[in-house]
Amino acid sequence: NIHPNSAFKTNKAFAFQNTHEFIQAIYDTLKLYKGEEKALEWYKILLENIALSFD
Repeated sequence: NIHPNSAFKTNKAFAFQNTHEFIQAIYDTLKLYKGEEKALEWYKILLENIALSFD
């Protein structure tokens, strides 16, 4: 689970400060369990999807 428990205890709507922090948490988790290559692949995909959503 990549969500910090403290965010849920304070009733925040989102456990991270912004989407880039969220993507970094996903990257760090994937890097730990799947390796840096797979993590970087997903990191790039997520950044591209965010860029497209703001176009």
